[in-house]
Amino acid sequence: MKGPVWVLGEVASGRVGGVSLELTGKARQLAAPLGEQVAGVLIGQGLEAAARELIAVGADTVFLLEHPSLTLHHSGACARVLAGLVQEHQPQIVLAGATSLGADVAARLAARLETGLTAHCLDLSIEEIDGVAQLVQVVPGWGGNLALRILCPNRRPQMATVRPGVLERPQP
Repeated sequence: MKGPVWVLGEVASGRVGGVSLELTGKARQLAAPLGEQVAGVLIGQGLEAAARELIAVGADTVFLLEHPSLTLHHSGACARVLAGLVQEHQPQIVLAGATSLGADVAARLAARLETGLTAHCLDLSIEEIDGVAQLVQVVPGWGGNLALRILCPNRRPQMATVRPGVLERPQP
């Protein structure tokens, strides 16, 4: 796998949402064994302070997509713009919060990119499988009694949404 690990951040009232901070910390953990960078992607207006928050918890770079018509509430427009950015920069992993907004944008983006999306993950890790570093996505199964591991070895980017509050929030 080659390419950065991205986090689609959510911003409300100028502040980064908790799940986006959690995901940035996890992205840093995933990127380390891959020798890759972490990038945040923020959509909306007046995002400079939010970008600094993401950098403080582990993002190397933050893409700011600022335009009056771009908000996460316009998920179709966001997915179109994000698809172009993904195709240009080729991240290997794209993470989003499993919130109503994050899940909507992530699903539309995955459809545009013709890749898979694992929803409502409880954890993520990088493991070497058959000599290749792979993203392992853990989801609840069978009524929450089991943790299932999902791999997506043949599609890029690998995409996942993660439930808020299940990952550790990094300290700035």
